Amino acid sequence: MATTRKQDLQHMATTLEAWAGQIADLRAKARSAGTERQLVMGRQLTALRQQQRAYAAQMAGTQGASAAVFRDMQRGAERIAGEFRRLYLQTASRFPC
Repeated sequence: MATTRKQDLQHMATTLEAWAGQIADLRAKARSAGTERQLVMGRQLTALRQQQRAYAAQMAGTQGASAAVFRDMQRGAERIAGEFRRLYLQTASRFPC
């Protein structure tokens, strides 16, 4: 089933909200970690925030875009989301509960 642009944008907004929560959770774990682990976590959190900003930029760039450009931007957003998931899982696995 095809989705509408509005639904796609809502999904992207929801994704950004979820990522904000995941980053906040990791930041809280970093605060309770040792100094060396905090440094590693800080670099990884920076990378996650960069992916978050890139995704938000893709979302903002879709405003007023033609259908073809919108689809291209969606593909770009999907690549960014995949990279975010990879980085998040990598980071979260180093700092379990």
